[in-house]
Formats: sequence, C-alpha cells, structure tokens
Amino acid sequence: MATSLKPDPKNPIPIKSRRGGGGKGKGPDDALSRTDKKLKQAEMLLSVSRKVAAIESLDEILTTLVEMTTWELSAARCSSTVVVPTRSDSHRF
Repeated sequence: MATSLKPDPKNPIPIKSRRGGGGKGKGPDDALSRTDKKLKQAEMLLSVSRKVAAIESLDEILTTLVEMTTWELSAARCSSTVVVPTRSDSHRF
C-alpha cells in the first residue's frame, strides 16, 4: 500500500454512518453540528481521493477502497466484488 489507512491523528474523521437523528435540528447548535459533520465527510472523501490518486494498480486501488471502507465503518470485515459482464469470472477484494 502506498499510504496508511488510519486517519491522521491531527485530523480525526470519525464518520460512522448516515443513520441517526433524522429530521431537521432546531437551533444554532444543530446547524453547527450538521456543518461539522459535512466538513468531516468532505475531508474523508478528499483523503480517499488523494490515496487512490497515488496508486497505479487497479487491484491496489480496489483493495485500498475496501480497507478504508472497513475502517470508516468500524466493521470487522468488508468485501467488494467486481463483475465484468463480458467475462465468466469475477474478482473479489
């Protein structure tokens, strides 16, 4: 792998999921919380983009995406299957 998958300690991005509170919040604290969450999501997406851009191999890119997804979701494991319609085989990462 080209870079570490763990978040930078100086810039933690603890995005878990979009589930939760639902509905619109009331007041400036809720608006600030939503803005902060959106900022952290944007930072996480930028981190993914930078890491993937530094990798040349498709296999490494897919493996990195699976590992980063596992990390961000705090999952025990994660997988992705690439299916090519013109071929009879598929690749699992």
